[in-house]
Amino acid sequence: MQQVSYAEVIAESPNTERERERRALDRSIELLEQAEAIGAKSKEAIEALVTVISDGSLPTRLRDHARLRAATLLVDNDAARSLEFAQAVTIESMKPLADELSAVSLMTLERYDEAYRLFEELSSPDIELT
Repeated sequence: MQQVSYAEVIAESPNTERERERRALDRSIELLEQAEAIGAKSKEAIEALVTVISDGSLPTRLRDHARLRAATLLVDNDAARSLEFAQAVTIESMKPLADELSAVSLMTLERYDEAYRLFEELSSPDIELT
């Protein structure tokens, strides 16, 4: 039986994790480039963004960026899905844009009271941007 020291496992873990993240990023970039060649608003573009969003091994920042892009692309044609993506953004600095996309999605869904309330919050001078 082969014995591996705990120190060896720990030393290799960050490298393994970085390699896994690199492969996931490379795959995400490949999918996004293929989708861009077909068209930014194509079904393939949305699927590529969903792949990025769904990959928990990718950094949250990249996944939130993909959520914002998907919400932007879907706001006119699938407002419910756009709203879902926008509301799932977790990075504080991206939330104002996510809230704006949420409000526009709510308008498209004819949920006017909710949309106006969100627009009011966004235009409030008390809003704290980070």
